[in-house]
Amino acid sequence: MNKRTLPAVLAGLCVLSLAALLAQAPAPAVRIGTIQVQAGTLATKVVLETDGPLAVEKAYYLADSPRTLALDIARATTAAAPALPSSGTGLVRDVQVEKAGDGLRLLVRLSERVPARVLPEAGRTVVELNAIQRGQTGYVVDASTQAALDRAPKTDIRLSKVDTSAAGDRVAVKAALNGAAVTQVFALENPPRLVVDLFDTLLASKSDVWPIDDPRSTVQRVRVAQFQAGGPRPITRMVFDLKEPGLYAMDSRADGLVVSFYPAAGTPAAVLVRPTPPPTPAPVPAPKKEEPKPAAPAPKAEAKAVVTEAPCPTREVPPPAAAQAEAAAVEEQQAQFKPKTIVGDEEKFSGDIISLKIKDSDLKDVVLYLAEFAGL
Repeated sequence: MNKRTLPAVLAGLCVLSLAALLAQAPAPAVRIGTIQVQAGTLATKVVLETDGPLAVEKAYYLADSPRTLALDIARATTAAAPALPSSGTGLVRDVQVEKAGDGLRLLVRLSERVPARVLPEAGRTVVELNAIQRGQTGYVVDASTQAALDRAPKTDIRLSKVDTSAAGDRVAVKAALNGAAVTQVFALENPPRLVVDLFDTLLASKSDVWPIDDPRSTVQRVRVAQFQAGGPRPITRMVFDLKEPGLYAMDSRADGLVVSFYPAAGTPAAVLVRPTPPPTPAPVPAPKKEEPKPAAPAPKAEAKAVVTEAPCPTREVPPPAAAQAEAAAVEEQQAQFKPKTIVGDEEKFSGDIISLKIKDSDLKDVVLYLAEFAGL
């Protein structure tokens, strides 16, 4: 190798090694500066101001506290004294931050359980809580929805069909559209429902109902109908009948809108975390061909021992005289166990029966009485 090119090669190797080390180094922790609660007409938002995108691994309601929403955030830190919202009387009662491994756990205590979703935005992460609407008169348009309608050009969008599918961690409902529609989401009760209104959208077919048979999902059926056909803004309404309020996600695509519902416990925040591709399996080596082994010689037959039975001993019959003596001995032995009379004649007594009561009597008087009775 030329001496002039050697330093350049070494420098290139150093740069490649440094790049490999930087690629293997863990990502720096994201810092959460402030946490704010913003109450709206249809939803309340918990806004986390950060210096980078948050990696929310899970979002779920606690099993032992059903009205507390928990977010597990990986590789995150907080400021020395983060500005947390004070306890209030609205939907959000309290917000707490706990240390969990190399990340944080955000606990949002609510006055009631409501549908919720996590929205990543530039420089912040928003937890949207859809407050249950009670006593509303007329149709209400949220300020953020009205701003989106003012920016969007008026177009005619068609909803051609609705498809449902179940994956490993979610149930997805896709509305096929020929354009991007402005949406508004709110929640109702009795029974619990999540309503998604699509503005400037007309339903191409008649109203229909799609049942959801997945027992793990928090949604049990989907209903789609034309809520408003005329007026300045036609509205197609999608109503999701819920078993209980839980976590969901919405993804607006070029070919439609996808609404996903997650299980009640341990909901992964798929809107923020992208799944890693499965590892490529290692090639399996081909099995080696084994050479046939020579056949083992047949075992020699062993000589079996011949067993002969010994003749049974015969009992000799005693002569007649000996048999008589043996019978006499047996009879004598049996006679020993026969009942015998010890006294043949029973002795009888005569005379009168007397009764003596001589307690505390003088001995002399007793003797004289017996002598007189016996005639002595």
